[in-house]
Amino acid sequence: MIYAISKINLPNISIGYDIYDTCGDVGLALRATLQLLKNQSDPQSCLVPADAQFDLPEPETKVVIGERYSEVSIAVARLIALSSVAQISYASTSELLSSKFKFPTFLRTVPSDKYQTRGITELVKIFHWKTVIIVGSDDEYGKYGSDSLQVNFNNENICIEFVHILSADFTTNNNSMNQTELTELLEKIQNSSAEAIIIFTKDTNAEIILEAAIRHRVNRTWIASDAWSSSSNIAAMQDIELAGEVFGFVLKQKEVPGFKDHVMSMFNGTNNTILRDYQTQHLLSVNQSEEERTQHLASYIDQDESYGVYLAVRVIAEGLRRLLKCNDHRCERRSSFTASELLSEIQKVNFTENNTQIYFNSDGDPSLGYDIVYWNRSEGIIIQTIGEYSPEGKITVPTGLFSHLINDTVSVYNCSKKCKQGQGFTLKGKCCGVCVPCASGEISDGNSSACKRCTDNQYSIAEQRDQCFNKMDEFLLWTDPFSVILSFLAVVGIIATVVFAVLFAVYLKTPIVKAVGGYLCFLELFALLTGFCLTFTFIGKPTEKIHCVGVPLFGIAFTLCISCILANLLQIFLGFKFDLKGKSWIKKLNMPLVVVTIIFGIQLGLSVSWLTKEPPHPDNKSLDQTILYNWRSGRSGGGSSGWLERQKITISGENGLLRAYSPGNIIIGGLFPIHLTTNRTNTSGPLSCRDYDIQMFLRSQVMIYAISKINLPNITIGYDIYDTCGDVSLALRATLQLLKNQSDPQSCLVPADAQSKLPEPKTKVVIGERTSEVSIAVARLVALSSIAQISYGSTSELLSRKYKFPTFLRTVPSDEYQTRASLRNPESKLYCGNHAYLF
Repeated sequence: MIYAISKINLPNISIGYDIYDTCGDVGLALRATLQLLKNQSDPQSCLVPADAQFDLPEPETKVVIGERYSEVSIAVARLIALSSVAQISYASTSELLSSKFKFPTFLRTVPSDKYQTRGITELVKIFHWKTVIIVGSDDEYGKYGSDSLQVNFNNENICIEFVHILSADFTTNNNSMNQTELTELLEKIQNSSAEAIIIFTKDTNAEIILEAAIRHRVNRTWIASDAWSSSSNIAAMQDIELAGEVFGFVLKQKEVPGFKDHVMSMFNGTNNTILRDYQTQHLLSVNQSEEERTQHLASYIDQDESYGVYLAVRVIAEGLRRLLKCNDHRCERRSSFTASELLSEIQKVNFTENNTQIYFNSDGDPSLGYDIVYWNRSEGIIIQTIGEYSPEGKITVPTGLFSHLINDTVSVYNCSKKCKQGQGFTLKGKCCGVCVPCASGEISDGNSSACKRCTDNQYSIAEQRDQCFNKMDEFLLWTDPFSVILSFLAVVGIIATVVFAVLFAVYLKTPIVKAVGGYLCFLELFALLTGFCLTFTFIGKPTEKIHCVGVPLFGIAFTLCISCILANLLQIFLGFKFDLKGKSWIKKLNMPLVVVTIIFGIQLGLSVSWLTKEPPHPDNKSLDQTILYNWRSGRSGGGSSGWLERQKITISGENGLLRAYSPGNIIIGGLFPIHLTTNRTNTSGPLSCRDYDIQMFLRSQVMIYAISKINLPNITIGYDIYDTCGDVSLALRATLQLLKNQSDPQSCLVPADAQSKLPEPKTKVVIGERTSEVSIAVARLVALSSIAQISYGSTSELLSRKYKFPTFLRTVPSDEYQTRASLRNPESKLYCGNHAYLF
């Protein structure tokens, strides 16, 4: 970085630097960031303004390069955005950092893990690997990378045998618990059928895993993330060849022009604290000559992250050139500008460096891809570049060199990848595939597809389980012998009915016709004729309209005929002499038209209600190779259905941040999202909130009420409560206010030296925040002053890591216990309608 800055040539402009050693620690990085954000040209200026609604003072540092690890960069990016200072990382690849809403001033000279995980997925596809294992770590880099890999593999139907997330203290604490975790991980890998193990974590974790793999003789194929794929320490491990094949992704490797010569000249007379520390404490051997020491040091120069640092400086130089309107001889604008102006110009840079076009997309990610490397084991370990992956999704790998690793039919663990036609792909265990013949009614085109059932109207044959055939329709055909006989009898009945109707019409006035009913006979013959005609509706392929009407009409016609016969029987019955008392009662029923009308009306009402409530419907039965068309009465439920429309009630509050303050000997800070959202469109200027949350208002009043009930002799408890609007930047502004030493208005939050402790604040404890995302950002900052933070709503399991959040506590259980409860009692369900959900 120092070398690249010295190469910036802007007329009448000198570029300085302020570099801190963060030790890869979030707390130290935040302390250094607070130092960088100070207005160093005005020693009396304090970093924290008088009011949380106002901007922080303009810092002399206009841009920050770093950090290496994504976890540290995320914490720094939260804080640095408050001053609209650009942050350019040379190695942080976490996909989370691409969110401009959360990290508006963050940029990087390395691609996002989004592209790396896509590249790893494409590499797995090229080698036809169908089963993988993912090993990540409990930090932003490993967790988000593992999650992205899972999404990509699931979309490509690549089976993930298991995902293992290393504990947060996997590297720092070499205790028995970590050894147990390591042993269990290697046993699972050894017993798995995975064709590739992807280790997506930092190099220190990968070194421990591979060292144990060598010790336990675990020989597999490994895919390295960019964090360790070019690690010289891991490549130099004893017997590393025994671990197996290693492929990896590294940033586009290019050499920083002239830097090696600069190192060989012992930094060309450059003098700075970091260089002096190296010269005094890290000399390799007093017996070595200066030339040997410099040559050994030059061997450590890498071509990925070093080039990323160089590009970051080049981007800044190009941004300054655009902002100050400089040419080779002069700059039109003076060097007085704000950090936000420089940020805006850096985001627009577009230049060519070493035949590569450099620019940033809308997410702050560069236009760079990855090199694909292979650890050649022929003579020791030689890390060779064998291909590349571009952000556009194009991958090039010489697969011919690795034909021994490619088999698209069966894996080395005897797991099938493809099946023959008529065989279905099923899993034996989690990911190991086997081929089984498809059952009757199922087909498969082979490859890695499972047997699929044919539709209800199709079938498959044993000799050809790769194709479905349409089933034959089976119903009462007109040519069927039963249909012929039935039709013949119906026609005979129709003819006989018509003949009798003609005879009755000719002899209508004769006594014999009158004796059998007279005009009522024609109604009876009409009903018979209708019944005979309806016989033909039951032959042929059933249709909904004809059969829906035919069934009830037949019942109506049959009832009409029977009612006419009953009326005739009553008339005949009265023609005989019997008991006069009974005869007198029977005479009252001698009303044929009334009898027919009543019986016919009852049947008609029942038929209409049947058609309305339970109409007939098709009841087709699917047999092995045929479909039997049938018709039966159905059931259609009538009823009413409705729904409740829920309306969210919001109460608009006044614009501006709310604050409640009460003085006391001891101050308790409070962070509550009393408003739900902000109107933030940029990172500078006053922010206002909207959408009042009345429940959060009441919770803030609970805190005030509870404090009023504290009874300590001669001690008054005050409070200082801020409305964060659920926004990280507003919460950090409020936290900076709480960390000030309010009893000494002249005291500044940031000490003169990054190694010194922050001044003791009057606020001794902070209650809040509600959401885990905001609490994580606040916890990073309050830990610098060793202030307890007690959350009433943040449940993220990550906050339980005391190594990361030493001063955080909460009054709600961690999500860890909720997930344990669901695993301990998997039968516990929450029912909603017809659906059941596991809690």
